[in-house]
Order: sequence, then C-alpha cells, then structure tokens
Amino acid sequence: MITFDWNGNLGFTESTEITLDPIDWDGWLSGNNKFVATITNINGSPDENTSNNSLTVPFEISPEWPNMFIFNLKTNHVAYQTHWEITDIEGNILYQNGALTNNTEYSDTIELDQGCYNLRINDQGGDGLKFWYNMPPYGNGTAGWAKIYGLNNNLLFNFQADFGDYIQQAFSVGMSLDVHQNQDAGYIEVYPNPTSGVFRVSLKLNEIQDIEIRIHDVFGNQIETRHLADVQNDNVGINLGDQKDGFYICSIFTKQGVVMKKILLISMLVISTLSCKKDVKDVKNGTDKTITGKITLKGVFLDDIADLCNVSVSL
Repeated sequence: MITFDWNGNLGFTESTEITLDPIDWDGWLSGNNKFVATITNINGSPDENTSNNSLTVPFEISPEWPNMFIFNLKTNHVAYQTHWEITDIEGNILYQNGALTNNTEYSDTIELDQGCYNLRINDQGGDGLKFWYNMPPYGNGTAGWAKIYGLNNNLLFNFQADFGDYIQQAFSVGMSLDVHQNQDAGYIEVYPNPTSGVFRVSLKLNEIQDIEIRIHDVFGNQIETRHLADVQNDNVGINLGDQKDGFYICSIFTKQGVVMKKILLISMLVISTLSCKKDVKDVKNGTDKTITGKITLKGVFLDDIADLCNVSVSL
C-alpha cells in the first residue's frame, strides 16, 4: 500500500482531480490487477462515513518486449491503406512505415531505450489487414498480418488482423521487475547492490568485443552512457552519487544481446561504533526499548541516525 497526502479545500458536493506521484512498482510481482484508491483520513481524522471512500478500477499490465525486436508486417491487396507507427510516452513518432507494396512482407528491426511505448496500425479503409467480405468466395482480396518477433525468431505478439480502423498495443522496454538476463555473452554482474553511489560492472565475456553500458532512471531518462572497445575481462566503475535515491537500470549491450541489472541507490553512512542513549520505538515489534552504550550501525540512513541519537551526522 502507498499513501499520498493531499491538502486542499472542498465544499459540500464539490470534486477535484488529484494527480498522484509516479509509482515505483518494484516488488509488485503479482496481484488481482485492480487499482484501489481509498480515503483514509480527512483533516487528520477518520471519516465518519466510510461507505463511499474507495474506488476500484481494473487494469491490464502491458507486455514487456526486449530493447531490440522485429516488427513483421504483411500487406493485403490495398497496401496504401495501411500505416503504422511507434510512439514514446510523449507521443513522439520514433518509427513508422514508408511506401508499402501490395501483398508484400516487411521485417523492420526496432531498437528502443528503456521506457513506455505504443505501436499503432491504422487502416484507411476501415477493414484492417483482413476482412471476411473481401476474401474468396465473396471477393478477390488477400489477407495480411502483423507480428512481433524476438531476434532469435521467437513470436512475442500477434496482432488481430481483422481490426477495422486501427489496432494498437502499449508495451514497455526494460521496465519489468523480472528482467530476463541474457548470459550468452558470459559472466556479467554489478556490485555492490544496493550502492551508496559508486558501483562496478564486472565483465568476464566469452570473447573480445565492443560493449555499451547505459544507465536509466525509473522514468526512462538516460543519465549515463559508456562505450568500451575490445573488452573481455574488465571491471568498470560508475558513480551515481549525484543522483537521487531510488532504483536505476544498468543495461549492458553486447554482441549476444542486452543484459539488464536493477540498481538500488541509497545515500547511507556505515558506522562501526556509536555511543548514545535513547528511548526508541521498536517499529517491527511494536515495543519501547532503550539503546545505550556503543552500538554498531551498518547501512543506516543519515536521518535515522540523527533521530536515534539526537546528533548531527554528515559524510
């Protein structure tokens, strides 16, 4: 459960739209695919009438496709009616078709960075790539198709051909919580993870090759790129110390494919010993306890240390 605080004034029967902050989906591995919004407190107190405090909306999870895939399209007997395009989350057109010929198969290799996208196929005639009335014995038309394949020729998605005016599919790249790791290139690992700023990419590849390392935040913004030539065994240091705490995606592009690693950045201080005395609440067990003498703190947030011992701490 995620809690958002909203401050405003609403009179009787008034309404407003609230824009929520971006949600970090890390750890959300399964569920019933329902988004539930519930009002928990009003003016700092529970609502006396809770019967109308919740709203439930079902949703579908968009598929995740690899950063490189093949869009396979076969036109029908009226290819001029077909147009397709891939847009990013801002609506910018990244890929689209050129002139198409009737009854012809096209295979376009698509390469995308981490992010959210939409692939839309439009049909000017309003009968999709296939319509029964155009086909024998009713007509002399032909049928087309649209499919998504991985680079190893595995079928990822098959669009319905009889779609009328248009058909579209939203999808993501590199946003899945369970990212498939392509280990064909050899051993690739990142450490330490979590990191307080600097982490390393350890490479023990099966052959000498050029690679590229890209770092993205959870919103798909690329914050760093490294190009490495003639690499086989290497240890590359990357500093995220000037970035905000949170999750980042480290993508390593090799000749055999891409390997993605999720990195957790936490600004924290490791202290071997600290002398203090403080009455604190044990959040886990719900009990009070007193900490006294010298304690060892590892991987503790700076703010937590200051609150625990009433001291100022800094790196």
